[in-house]
Amino acid sequence: MTSGQRNDSSRIQYVSDPVPVNMGDAWYRYATPDHFWMSRRFQVLQRLEKPDNSLRWAEVGCGNGAVQLQMYEQHKIEVDGIELNEFALQNNLSEKSRLFCYDVFDCAPEMKEQYDRVILLDVLEHIDDHQRFLDAVLFLLRPGGTLILNVPAFSHLWSLYDVAQGHVRRYRFADLRQLVDRTPSISLRVWTYWGLPLVPLLLARKGVLKLSHPDDVIEKGFAAPGQTTNRILTGLARCEALPQHFYGTSLMAVIDKSGQTVNTQQM
Repeated sequence: MTSGQRNDSSRIQYVSDPVPVNMGDAWYRYATPDHFWMSRRFQVLQRLEKPDNSLRWAEVGCGNGAVQLQMYEQHKIEVDGIELNEFALQNNLSEKSRLFCYDVFDCAPEMKEQYDRVILLDVLEHIDDHQRFLDAVLFLLRPGGTLILNVPAFSHLWSLYDVAQGHVRRYRFADLRQLVDRTPSISLRVWTYWGLPLVPLLLARKGVLKLSHPDDVIEKGFAAPGQTTNRILTGLARCEALPQHFYGTSLMAVIDKSGQTVNTQQM
């Protein structure tokens, strides 16, 4: 783990028992807030949905807490972290935010409609039944609340990195549109592809990883090669106007929940 990460189980509230998740733990060593991709993703989030510290926030699949830390350092927002991966929870970067070991499929009564904003960044692509998972996440969201969702884009960018990460799919906007249209009580407010300047990097990664040892795929597929290169890629990643509906490595959307309560009997 990187410097500043903690190994403290006392902060974790266990609503559910921890279970293995379809995610490579090695990724957390490299997914720091200053990583060029993590930094750009957070910029896109702020562009689409202005952080408001008067609201109650949660992040489903908070992982190592990088986004929680970004939200607190930049906006003084304490984002509740919800995660099933105990390793990630025990090494969470944030120090102010609450942590919950919680399976959203449990639909625990104490978690119902507790949040005004729910962040779901690069989680949905790990889930086989993404429709049911989305319904379970919406259970956490108050009527009139908002979900901020990010997923990797375009199946032709699929590589061994996706396999190592436990991805099930990558998305086009049409896929997301269909998912939203099938879900009662939600509507798509705004969306964008992003990461267009990074597409050549992903295409190069596909070739490099074919020659890599399986144990090295996450490191070679995600780790920034030095501070100077990281700064260059951080600047490069910003070279696109948003929102844009043309192309990118990722897709982010802001989805609003109406006043209708989610029917948990169908989950």
